[in-house]
Amino acid sequence: MPDTPTWTEALRSVIGTELDEVHTMLPGRVHAFSRNVQTADIEPLVLLPGGTEMPVVNTVPVLYPGVYWDLDEGDAGILVVADHDWRGWFRTGDVTPPETDGQHALHNAVFLPGLNKRADARTLPDGAKVVDADDLRLGDPAATEAVLLGTMFRTALQSFLTEFATWGLAVSTACGVSFVAMSGEVSNLSTDTKVSPSVKVEGS
Repeated sequence: MPDTPTWTEALRSVIGTELDEVHTMLPGRVHAFSRNVQTADIEPLVLLPGGTEMPVVNTVPVLYPGVYWDLDEGDAGILVVADHDWRGWFRTGDVTPPETDGQHALHNAVFLPGLNKRADARTLPDGAKVVDADDLRLGDPAATEAVLLGTMFRTALQSFLTEFATWGLAVSTACGVSFVAMSGEVSNLSTDTKVSPSVKVEGS
């Protein structure tokens, strides 16, 4: 005859069962991505006790760190689970009560992309911040001109140099000092900011 559990053991068992349904943070990967509304179906990457797989979490809002990009199937990140159901706020932006009962449920998660497993850790450059992208656009998704080498930048810099030369010659004439004006067309520029020709920026 099996031993009857003590009250302490029974209580621990009940609490453990309930805690299995409480989620706070766990790694996940993209199963599908909706680019128009920036939500994703996320597959949790941790098994429940006993080896049970967690279900795919559907329509999880994606939290971007100020830079936006398409997510591909298999991209990894972190599922962060809210205390209560916050979908009412997500739809309206207003203070709303929870629409479902329960706390720390997977359907209350948000997904933060960018978590890498240890084998995929990047080599960090000394003294520089790097954005790794084949096509990086700043200011507007429809940006078309390369940063620093774009027409708007070259035109503005050329105008400045012309005005500066005019001012310098006037000062040298008035004060009787020599002034060497910069001339010529602005072309390739060398600065401490290194960008690829595919980096685009939209001017105001």
